[in-house]
Amino acid sequence: MDVVPPSPAPNEEPRDDPDFSASDADVCIMSSDGTRFKIHSSNLRSASSIFPAPPPTSQADDPVHLNEPAAVLRILLAFIYPDPPHPELEDLEFDLLYSVAIAAHKYQFMVLVYLCELSLEKRKSVHPFHILRYAVLRGNNRILNRVAPETLRFGLPVAIKELRGEAELFRRWIAGAQIMYREAVHASSLAYGGFRNAGNHRFDTNILFSAMEDIDGWLQKWETRI
Repeated sequence: MDVVPPSPAPNEEPRDDPDFSASDADVCIMSSDGTRFKIHSSNLRSASSIFPAPPPTSQADDPVHLNEPAAVLRILLAFIYPDPPHPELEDLEFDLLYSVAIAAHKYQFMVLVYLCELSLEKRKSVHPFHILRYAVLRGNNRILNRVAPETLRFGLPVAIKELRGEAELFRRWIAGAQIMYREAVHASSLAYGGFRNAGNHRFDTNILFSAMEDIDGWLQKWETRI
């Protein structure tokens, strides 16, 4: 669910971001949608040790091209400078916040990763499957344990739709659900919200990632009903 804007027209001139156009900048970054960010390498290095560096012979106007759109980079790069104001992450639309979190993880902006994760956790009751996916990507067991019970509120058909195309993650989800509810919930009730009251139970990481019973049979059975 990354924020993916339309690509710039072939003849469209790149534009400079007005907030990142310092005259003494020594690094130029180009977003996927044609916006240039002129920043200072010393600040970039202090925030990330793996951010793509320009070639040693490059000039400040020779951009490093990244796959992220300007909306994401604008927030990411704001955090390489110590002076406020920084963007209020809690005010961002969820799709943008999620994309910033993914980019911060990708480029190892660890302070921003931490702040994004705090904001993501606050939205776990509304977007649990996206945050579950993020937690698995990050290997973050703390978020995983907190968000997994929220996914159970939505029932199995919603889980199948949300995790379509991610068979391994769905296998882990249904394995944990089967273990937790194998004695309390009859399988035929799952399609009708049998998990709706499960949110107060802790979903242990070991449970979520364990293999269990006839998962292929569950997939085949329920995919025919949605």
